[in-house]
Amino acid sequence: MKMVGVVAALIAAASASNAEARDIVAAAANAIVARDADTLKAMRFDAYGLDRKPLSVDDLLDRISQCRRLGHTDWELQPNPREIHFDCDESQEVQSPCEDNILIVALDRATSPHIVAQLRFKRLETSACALPQAPVPKSPHDS
Repeated sequence: MKMVGVVAALIAAASASNAEARDIVAAAANAIVARDADTLKAMRFDAYGLDRKPLSVDDLLDRISQCRRLGHTDWELQPNPREIHFDCDESQEVQSPCEDNILIVALDRATSPHIVAQLRFKRLETSACALPQAPVPKSPHDS
């Protein structure tokens, strides 16, 4: 009987931790959308630019201020990592020919309560820009 109680307690703790992690990521996402630098600076938050180098909160918010947020995402329905999409009208100097003008801020929880944001452009969905297919491993039964 005690084992059932221990398992139930572990499940409850994991569920609470998972809900807390979602809340932390949602809080960071909401702060980015609201361009709330104080909230982001108060959390354990790191952002990385298109070149994968660290960005300050002010640099991140400055970067997205040049763009228009696309749509509204229901955070409860979207799995982690969360993505916030921005339409950047002007082409950026760091874009490759296969990148669209849609800037994506991908958020994820590194360790609770540490949040990480990574900037990237959406990839164009054309045959010229398609990624190569992953090789299919041969089955040991194929000869």
